[in-house]
Order: sequence, then C-alpha cells, then structure tokens
Amino acid sequence: MMVGLSTFHSYQGIEPSEYIFNRPSIGKNGLSFKSYYSILLQRFNKFEPLTFGPDPDLSRSDFRDSSLSKELLKLNVRYIILHFDIDPTLGKFGEPESVVQYLRGQEDITKVKSFGKLDVYEVEGGSESGLIYSPQKLVAYKKIDPTYFEVEVADNKYPFDLYFLENFDNGWEMKIDDQMIDTHKTVFSYANGWKVDKTGNFRISIKYKHQNLINKGMQITKYSVLALCLLSLVILIFKLKKPFKGNR
Repeated sequence: MMVGLSTFHSYQGIEPSEYIFNRPSIGKNGLSFKSYYSILLQRFNKFEPLTFGPDPDLSRSDFRDSSLSKELLKLNVRYIILHFDIDPTLGKFGEPESVVQYLRGQEDITKVKSFGKLDVYEVEGGSESGLIYSPQKLVAYKKIDPTYFEVEVADNKYPFDLYFLENFDNGWEMKIDDQMIDTHKTVFSYANGWKVDKTGNFRISIKYKHQNLINKGMQITKYSVLALCLLSLVILIFKLKKPFKGNR
C-alpha cells in the first residue's frame, strides 16, 4: 500500500520532511504533487490560483466530503506530518496549535508519534481503501510490478466504480477476462477510474500499455550492447593473434 505524507503547515522555502522520509509526500516542492497540494489548500479554504502548479478543476472537484479522513484517503494519504519548528507568520495556517485542535476533532485521524518538533498523525481506514479500491465494493488487488496490477472480484451483483490512485494517464488500460474496458476517466482531479458492469467472479487487470514499448527498447539496447562487446572481443583477439613485425 502506498503511503503519503501531507504537511499542513506551509512556509516559504523547502519543506525538509520530503527528504527525510522514504515515502511519497504531498507538498509544494515536487512538480508532480503540486496539484494535490492545491487540493488540500482548497479543503482548508487556503487555495491560491496559479500558485502551486496547475490548478485543480474546482468546479468539478470530488473533494467535498465533510470528513477530512475520507478526503485524504482519496489521495491515498496515510500520514500527516505537523511541524512545530516553523515561523507561523510565514505560513498560511497560523499557529500549529490551531491545527492540533482541528485534527483532534476529526474522525479517524489519530496522533501516533512525536519526533522532536514533528508530530505524526495516522489517517485510519486503510482497510477500506488503498491504491486500488471501490467505494461500493470490497476488492483485493495484487501488484505484479509497478506497471501491472491484478484485482480479484467475488460474487459481484451490481455495477461499481474502481479507482486507481495513480496520476491519470491514457496509457493505463483495464481488462476483464482479456476484454478491454473503455470507461476510463479522471477521478478526484488527478487519478484513474473505471465503471465495471460485469457480475459474478472475475479478475481485472490494470496495465500500463506503453510499458511493452519500453521493455522492447530495453531489450534492443541490451542486445546492442552485447553485440558491441562481442565485436570488441573479436577485434581484440584478432589483434593479439596477428604476428608482431619488429624492426630488423
């Protein structure tokens, strides 16, 4: 399960916790996560247009739930890192104590650890959500590799939505029993979603179609390097076997 880190206390400069934790984080540093950062700012009524990368489509936002934990699970966020070591006059959220009071009042968000001037909160509900999940049905998935996932569905009776919480890309394809599903759409302003109408027991595969081209390119490169190495070896052997003509 992918774990996210969200920092609520913004300030001017680099956010250091993005470099001391080994999990992906949502902050204003990384270009690929700026849209998520804007979504969280929107949730706290602190959103500023054209500030942290491309703006999310607020008019079609899926982040309208009154529960903050449910909103964070849509982003696959599992932990919140709250800073007490930053000048509050430089941030958008004021004194960190006000954020503490806010988090205490949130359902399914619990403080689990303190490290110096960092507090760690856990967003509960991971058993109901994950990198791949459905809001209508419990499903189990297996990661074959970073570009290929399999989802097992049992005793399905009604249509349901399946969400894949990676950045939306038309290269992601979903198949049910080798049949392509063409209901791919953007959900939560950033992720992938499909509508599934099949009933019964079946297996879903989610695969990045461009990976085949990448794999072929890597194979061509590997064989090309091998061929060059063999050619160099043949040339070297030929030179070593050639009789030396010294001065007479």
